[in-house]
Amino acid sequence: MDVSLSILIPFYNEPTVVDLIKKLYTVDYGANITFEVIAVDDGSSLLLAPDDEEYLRSLPNLTLLRHEKNRGKGAAIKTALQHSKGKVVIVQDGDLEYDPADIAAVIAPIFGRNTKVCYGSRHLSKEQRRNNIIWFKKHMGQSLPAFFGGRVLTLLCSLLFLKRLTDIPTCYKAFDAQFIKSLPLRENGFEMEVELTVKTLKQTHIVEVPIHYYARTRAEGKKITWKDGFRSLFALFRYRFSAA
Repeated sequence: MDVSLSILIPFYNEPTVVDLIKKLYTVDYGANITFEVIAVDDGSSLLLAPDDEEYLRSLPNLTLLRHEKNRGKGAAIKTALQHSKGKVVIVQDGDLEYDPADIAAVIAPIFGRNTKVCYGSRHLSKEQRRNNIIWFKKHMGQSLPAFFGGRVLTLLCSLLFLKRLTDIPTCYKAFDAQFIKSLPLRENGFEMEVELTVKTLKQTHIVEVPIHYYARTRAEGKKITWKDGFRSLFALFRYRFSAA
């Protein structure tokens, strides 16, 4: 079957990944869009229950892969890309912070041939911005690295390229498959978010559309830390001012 859309899921110790994948199979992605799901377990110590794994392997157009050791989100995305067959690809985190119902809006500009790259932004909708502030105030101690770091990275990238972007670290990044597979991706960790953005902006533009976001706390499994923020900051300047 000719596949229109590949949904790439890098996950690591995500207890919600089965519920997420079930939800992906209920979404209307658009007229005549066929999809596949490629889920990469990045060396989880929290293994899938046998019944859950059997259920996932029974789903049509789902590929379940595993890294024996944890290698990072970027490495899992690269593994998924190698197995993808869709004309458009989108990254979906293994938790439920992002609503799969928003995928249709993120991929629409690419299928409409308005762009090769579209990001789902958590900062374009007034309603979502209000929700972001409520979450930030409620969990300030835990959310500061992710919230503040993401905003700083986005601002710096916008200034370096003289482009207006609002959300570089967003999970929902959709690409024309040929375009993303042409990029020489090196990073294996969260800093791939920055590498993808910089290497894209050197060649083309990025469209952003508003999406919903339901933030998690550390207790709920959020993994990104201030160390990831510094690595991402380094990657921003490294790739902006290098030919790599």
